[in-house]
Amino acid sequence: MVPLPKLTPDFYRILLIKFRCKHLTSENIMDYFRYNIIVSEYIKAHDYVNGFIIIDDYRDTNLLDAVTKLNPVDLQHYMSILIEGYGARMKGLHLLSDSKAVELIIKLMKQFVSDKIAKRMHVQKSLSDLHKHVPKNILPVEYGGSERSIAQIHDELVEAITSKKHIEYMEMMNKACTDESKRVAAKFNEEYMGLPGSFRNMSVD
Repeated sequence: MVPLPKLTPDFYRILLIKFRCKHLTSENIMDYFRYNIIVSEYIKAHDYVNGFIIIDDYRDTNLLDAVTKLNPVDLQHYMSILIEGYGARMKGLHLLSDSKAVELIIKLMKQFVSDKIAKRMHVQKSLSDLHKHVPKNILPVEYGGSERSIAQIHDELVEAITSKKHIEYMEMMNKACTDESKRVAAKFNEEYMGLPGSFRNMSVD
């Protein structure tokens, strides 16, 4: 997964995911989940956008084989982490593939999200179909755009994620916690049945 450098006209960031393995294993899929969470941590720390448009490029992958290796529970946890944990606002999800098995993938994904998000998931059979939904000019050259290649963007992302500054930031965040000694103790009042808080008026019909 790589975040493309330029935003869409309405300030959404495009996240491009390219699967290069013809035959995915369960280990490949888990590595993919872990890597995307690492990238999400970086985006959360350094990016500020209106939301995300995700492109999953499955054209070089045997999707029918991949479906048999995909654990639905792992997929549910992964999507929950991204949407609920990181608060990712998904404007659209485009699965790029002409395989019939892509319908199985998107049907599985829709089970784990709200109806609102499910309606934003689409299958694109070709690049020309994708260009109808995503600005062509901000895509990498391999996708008909004028942006740098996906390999170059990926190398720059890896360099940023592994930089000393970002690693130190992540170490600091991993140690972050609340200082409970500074928490204001709740004062219970027998007049209000021992409930903490403030009550000005209470009317019972």
